[in-house]
Amino acid sequence: MAAAGVQFSPDRGRLMENLIFGELLKAGRKPNKDLFYYKTRNGHEVDFITRKGRAVDSLIQAAYNLDAPGTKEREVKALIEAGGELRCDNLSVITWDHEEIVKARGKEIHFIPLWKWLAHR
Repeated sequence: MAAAGVQFSPDRGRLMENLIFGELLKAGRKPNKDLFYYKTRNGHEVDFITRKGRAVDSLIQAAYNLDAPGTKEREVKALIEAGGELRCDNLSVITWDHEEIVKARGKEIHFIPLWKWLAHR
């Protein structure tokens, strides 16, 4: 009788997204009040939308690794599209270790390493 092997491979992206969500909650954000998930008209997803009053205050993506083909472009496209729909220019992608400012369609997208984002909370 042979034992079936189970390989555990943690989804670091999902864990990072959960950590960001927890930090937003600790900062006083309340789901479905001033913290949301968003899907654009064209089906692009944005992980976190924060509001102050009725105005959208920031759009945040979580992307552990940008190495996979098309990942960076997908995150930028979703933020640009959602930023236009929601009239928000505060666009960020929280990554494991990548830092950069990308300019696209007249907007700036800030790629911020997780450690730096956590240190500034």
